[in-house]
Amino acid sequence: MNKIEKIINERLMPVAMNIQNNKYMSAISDGFSMILPITMLGAIFTLFSSMQFEWYQSFLKVTHLATILSYTSKVTTDMIALYVVCAVAYNLTIKLGFKKDAFFSALISLVLFFLLLPNGVDHQLNTGEIVPISNALATEYLGAKGMFMGLIIGIIVPIIYCGIIR
Repeated sequence: MNKIEKIINERLMPVAMNIQNNKYMSAISDGFSMILPITMLGAIFTLFSSMQFEWYQSFLKVTHLATILSYTSKVTTDMIALYVVCAVAYNLTIKLGFKKDAFFSALISLVLFFLLLPNGVDHQLNTGEIVPISNALATEYLGAKGMFMGLIIGIIVPIIYCGIIR
């Protein structure tokens, strides 16, 4: 056990400390820590809505609780990219030394995220025909599909914003 502990302390701890001291990685970590309650809330309500007991599912349908429980996952896990972009931008702005401007940096990041979303969606009619709708935002990129873009925006915008303010 002492040999493994020695290897961890000598080789892995310096790498872990370098990652922890990196302000960008720290901002991402702190951003995900900020949205943890939202993620947990979405997970709990998803669990409540998807328990596969026949009596429980019929109870949810009769009382219309299934609809209410589905709303919670729509505004938590299905919109996780929005929370990530705001939280990472907010934390990185603070780490760059501009605590009073953190809200504005997060807001600008959120606006830029919406501007970079694909414009237009396709809708299928009852006849099977697919009709493109040009002035609509696709909500599929507000969830996990858009999280990587949210991380990039949450890092780039505070760097530019803080550089302009200096």
